Amino acid sequence: MRRCLPVLLSLLSAPARAEGELEKAEQLTIQQLFEVAVRSAPALENAAYSRTQANAQYEAAKGPHDFTVSGLFDFQKTSGAPTLPGLGGNEFTTMQGSVSFKKLLPTNGTIELIGQNTNSTNDILGNVSETITSSLKLRLTQPLLRGIGQASAYKTIDIARYRRNAALVKHSADARVFAVEMIQTYWKLSLAWRKLDIRRASVELGKRQVAFVEAGIRTGKYANAELLPVQQAIVSRQQEILTAELEVVETSIELRRLAGLEVTPDNYPLRTSVLPAPQPLPLDAKTYVAKALAESDDLKVAIAEVASTAAAERGSRRDLGPRVDLRVDGGTIGTDITQRDPTMNPAPIIGNPSFGGSLRALNAGGYSVSGNLTVEYQIGNHNARGVHRADRSNAYHSRVLAATKRADVASEVVRIVYATQVHLKSSELGTLAVSLAEQNVEAETKKFEAGKSSSAEIIRRQDDLEAARLRQAIEQASFQIVLSQLEAAAGIILTKYNVKMLK
Repeated sequence: MRRCLPVLLSLLSAPARAEGELEKAEQLTIQQLFEVAVRSAPALENAAYSRTQANAQYEAAKGPHDFTVSGLFDFQKTSGAPTLPGLGGNEFTTMQGSVSFKKLLPTNGTIELIGQNTNSTNDILGNVSETITSSLKLRLTQPLLRGIGQASAYKTIDIARYRRNAALVKHSADARVFAVEMIQTYWKLSLAWRKLDIRRASVELGKRQVAFVEAGIRTGKYANAELLPVQQAIVSRQQEILTAELEVVETSIELRRLAGLEVTPDNYPLRTSVLPAPQPLPLDAKTYVAKALAESDDLKVAIAEVASTAAAERGSRRDLGPRVDLRVDGGTIGTDITQRDPTMNPAPIIGNPSFGGSLRALNAGGYSVSGNLTVEYQIGNHNARGVHRADRSNAYHSRVLAATKRADVASEVVRIVYATQVHLKSSELGTLAVSLAEQNVEAETKKFEAGKSSSAEIIRRQDDLEAARLRQAIEQASFQIVLSQLEAAAGIILTKYNVKMLK
């Protein structure tokens, strides 16, 4: 037995070194941790990235509905060889410029205002003439069957908008999931610290029993054999302390990584607040189910997906018919042309045409009207029919998923409410169990002092006390964890901890 004592003493000194390292742990409340996490947590930054991408896609989808201004300038010159010996060749020069203003209509047609100016110069055998023509036209292009109406005009933008809305909701959902994960990890770490304290307290109980038995051995009251069960228990409890310390370190690192805090060899443990005793609260399942159905981000995402697939189905339905497109344009034309004196031979030029002259001639009664009708029918129409069938199937599937998600949310909230009630009641019973276990240890110790018990029996009572304390701590942590799930379902967790998503 004396040979065992040095080994036992060396083992007892080991946790002191580990305990000293853990005592340097930085202490943070859960609110302080959230204040850091909202600025640096990778999960929140990833959620912000997804939302930015959805906003960008929605912005791009609005492109076809932009008011478009376009301009064109064209120059062309043609010069031919002389037609007769000694005479000049033929030259034709054309300069054309235009400006148009175009807008997509809600009917999926387009309306366009076009202003155009053309300057033509002809040199035929040295006979030069110049014509400047200005025109102002209004052009309407409108599908009459395939692609007609708002369902086609706004199909892309509607799909992008609903998906953007879903991404915004998912952004909030990611924040709630992150908040729940943070809270759960925080209370798991608090539980790890509580387990470590309980394990250390058990070793202290063993040490006091060792001192008590050794004193009795010196007086001859107890046999040496009474020391062996206590020594064995201390060694086993020392192993449990090492396991508890490892759990503290691992959970600390997990929490640091989750919150975006730096992990270094000199700065890794975190200390949390002490596990609080659960406080009774009203737990009406109907009330929480109603709140969850109104606030559930997952359900909102499913509903947004229903709207998105419905928009796709409406749009593809418009593409089932043949293509019949009408194009009509009309407007006024003004021309200013080279003038020659017909009384003289050769006739001299007596005026130069100008852009202003062509504009003044716009109200002289000249006009231009044109129209065309394009008809196209694809026999079989397999592509449009296949796309519409796929869109219709997606719309039906999204409605089924939304109904399933609604049922899932309701059933999950019922489960969480019941689990919260169980952990609340179990924690209350745990307090009573710890009190009774402490009384049993005290009673067994008195029996031992009276010579009516043994060290082995005291160790069993101490183990019962340790188990009761562990069960109580687990129930306290479990209550905090399911409470966070309940607060997330009710839509109050972000407000409670002031979690704001990155923009």
